[in-house]
Amino acid sequence: MDGFKLTWSVVVLVGLLATSVNVAAWKKDEFRRCDQSAFCKDTRNREPGSSNLEVKDLKIADGVLRARLVPSDARGGGTTEQGGGGEEEGDLVLEIKAYKNGIVRLKVTEEKHPEKRFEVPDVLVKDLEDKKLWLQRFVEKDDGSSMVHLSGHDVVLQHKPFQVFFLLRSLKP
Repeated sequence: MDGFKLTWSVVVLVGLLATSVNVAAWKKDEFRRCDQSAFCKDTRNREPGSSNLEVKDLKIADGVLRARLVPSDARGGGTTEQGGGGEEEGDLVLEIKAYKNGIVRLKVTEEKHPEKRFEVPDVLVKDLEDKKLWLQRFVEKDDGSSMVHLSGHDVVLQHKPFQVFFLLRSLKP
């Protein structure tokens, strides 16, 4: 019985030493908090469903829906673009790709960035590009929104403010 207590004491002591080493190795100053990040502060202060972006240059090319997302003017009168429709440094690029089995990939990247950003490789589904569906045309398109039909669902893109809705169509027997 005394051997069991001694073994148990050693295990507890080793466990405490191991956790104290891990805690001491963590450096709080190397991590940013939300109050240090403009993106985080802006996102936390934004109302759900609101966006300061609007869609420009919407088109379907090579089976992919592409658009530029530009900041809206704070006064509601147009965009912050200067020079009459040129590409601004802060613009984002939206891509929507459709795949078989109801998979839709929405990707937003920066238009211009001094260094290439890391992109997550396709690891969840093997041979994803082989399952790509080619978007042909817009079913509905006006100044306020655009709609693309996919097999079994619709993608609705609201232009101003920018929002994307994925709708499941009811299949009629």
